[in-house]
Amino acid sequence: MRHFSLFLPLLCTFTVTNISANTFTEFKKQQLLEATSFSKQYKQDYANFREAYLADYDSFRDSLLKHWSVPIQSSTLKQVVYSADLKSRIIIDEQSMTVTVETLDSHSTLGQAAETLITDKNLASSLELISPTKQELENSLAISKSEIKSQKELKQNQETLAQEITTQYEQSLSSVDKNTQLKPQQAIQSKQQLAIEKQQRIEKLNTSLSTKDNDVTYKNITSRTFSLPDEYLHKKVSPYLNFYLQYEQQQLPLLLAISHAESSFNPNAKSHIPAFGLMQIVPNSAGLDVARKHFKKDIAPTPEELFDPDTNITYGSAYISILDKSYLRKIKDPISRKYCAIAAYNTGAGNVAKAFNTDKSRNINRAISIINDLDSESVYSHLIANLPYDETKKYLKKVNKLEQQYQANINQWNLNNKEIKHEK
Repeated sequence: MRHFSLFLPLLCTFTVTNISANTFTEFKKQQLLEATSFSKQYKQDYANFREAYLADYDSFRDSLLKHWSVPIQSSTLKQVVYSADLKSRIIIDEQSMTVTVETLDSHSTLGQAAETLITDKNLASSLELISPTKQELENSLAISKSEIKSQKELKQNQETLAQEITTQYEQSLSSVDKNTQLKPQQAIQSKQQLAIEKQQRIEKLNTSLSTKDNDVTYKNITSRTFSLPDEYLHKKVSPYLNFYLQYEQQQLPLLLAISHAESSFNPNAKSHIPAFGLMQIVPNSAGLDVARKHFKKDIAPTPEELFDPDTNITYGSAYISILDKSYLRKIKDPISRKYCAIAAYNTGAGNVAKAFNTDKSRNINRAISIINDLDSESVYSHLIANLPYDETKKYLKKVNKLEQQYQANINQWNLNNKEIKHEK
């Protein structure tokens, strides 16, 4: 999938020269005009980026449909990487700690399959963390659980493909819900526009499927699944571990788990929200919230700033702190508060409140009185059952599982990495 060149947000500068009492009013009008113009351009740039991102996503899906009747792409739950010819893919499930290699060529030997996978330019970087040499990959494939699966016809998967669009729609709704900078009417308008966008994309998908040859014969899939190596998580985080080690040790597992769930430790990650970097910070939402409350400045970070790992983790850690010590501070049980903070990181404190208030109110103080009457296990179960979006429920489960995995390993990793120096 091609990468888009990111826009460079305009710099808003106001020049004050020769201001007298008679011209001050005019100066303020000009200042307001420039600020308004900057804000509109800033929002338009993000809208353009989002439109291009989703167009690219849909275009890549259509390319995959030439070979795969279910052209799955990366999501909160799994990473999916395709070979350059689109005829092989690697599916990494970090909750179950498994990797599945799927190929449309069922006649190659294990040696030939390993050679093809490890020399492919798209797959090589993913395999470096799993089976870095041909022999290691061949050994992994040899002990894998293997099966041959037939592919369904396109029309049988129409609902599955539409669900991918719905999932992205829910992600966007969550982003609107957690944006405390939006006024109620602005939020309503944003959601209306998102609903229109979703419907247009589904209609375009249906048109695309209807024009394809329904008699196309899809090759069977040869699927091999094996466990990720024990050192996988360590390899994943080690390039950035020193940035995380600046924070309190008790906070580390959660920071690592959220980063892993958000970007799989890709510092250049970007999404349709749009969000950027390791902890997927939305500039004019969580980014601006942190800027105002933590840095005492009224300007959102740029995507370029958020691609810097140290800066991104600083914003992500500060946003978690705002959730913990401001929006959710009255939750007495620290474990319950952590579960609510994880959900709020994805969908906002208002939707956490909505999960507990019987009238679906977004009043967090009313919800907290209910939360404080429950033990932490009941709070977790209630969130999983009642959060407004399925995507947030999956997110909470994944982050919770990853945090447990990092908690089990972090002490040893700290010892192993005390002397590491990370050049910026």
